[in-house]
Amino acid sequence: MGLLERQIEDILFLHPYLIKEGFNYGKRQVVFEDNSRADVVFFFEKIIYVIELKKDIMSKSTVDQIIGYIDNLIKENNKKVKGIIIGRKPVNPEGLIDYGFKKGYDIEIKYLDIDIPTRYKLCRENRHANPLNQKKCKYCKCDRWISAYLSDF
Repeated sequence: MGLLERQIEDILFLHPYLIKEGFNYGKRQVVFEDNSRADVVFFFEKIIYVIELKKDIMSKSTVDQIIGYIDNLIKENNKKVKGIIIGRKPVNPEGLIDYGFKKGYDIEIKYLDIDIPTRYKLCRENRHANPLNQKKCKYCKCDRWISAYLSDF
């Protein structure tokens, strides 16, 4: 049985480096003036990153959704905003990337099971999540794991 979208959000908020190295300060369930709600927003290197999570396959409507969040954040903060969509890989991923680009937005797409591990183990030394098949910790190069902690999106 897979995890709920909220559980994926919990894991990625606890381990934001799985999304982008250096992420550490963020907010969850950010509500805008139009009552739309972004899953997660991170503040990193003078850029605001809005994250849209989909436990299933992403679509053009997902791109439209994150474009709305980007517009809201630009309006409310007057800063550079980038979007990251995380979900299952669609049949034609290039179409999604082109769709967002043609609309003039900086949107990155990351795939569950490819870019972001859906099964992971925690390093005993630094408690960082690593893909289950990783032999040594990506962050400290040790090979000691907390083997009891596994997750399956």
